Amino acid sequence: MKSQDFHSIVKPKVHNETIIELSKIKSFIDASIKECFTKDFENEKQKTVYLLDTLYNMRDFVISQTIENSLRQNLIEQFNKIEAEVLSQEKLGNETQQEKMSGQTLER
Repeated sequence: MKSQDFHSIVKPKVHNETIIELSKIKSFIDASIKECFTKDFENEKQKTVYLLDTLYNMRDFVISQTIENSLRQNLIEQFNKIEAEVLSQEKLGNETQQEKMSGQTLER
């Protein structure tokens, strides 16, 4: 195997930003579990409600990150479309200008 093959095999699949977000979730879960065991709940129902709230908060965080990521991807796509359109218009303008210049030299 070539060195490049090894690099592609061991290349991380998760981006650093994702690792940071996952670490935040892990810390949130750890803190919630610790609070669940240390907090004095009056009954099991309150403990269950607390844990459900924690799960809902985690779900909301994941949803917000997913939506943000989708919006960013859509913005990039829109920017790329605009950039392609501008380049296309510039190319068309350059071709038109060259045609005008060729026509003027032929007339002389």
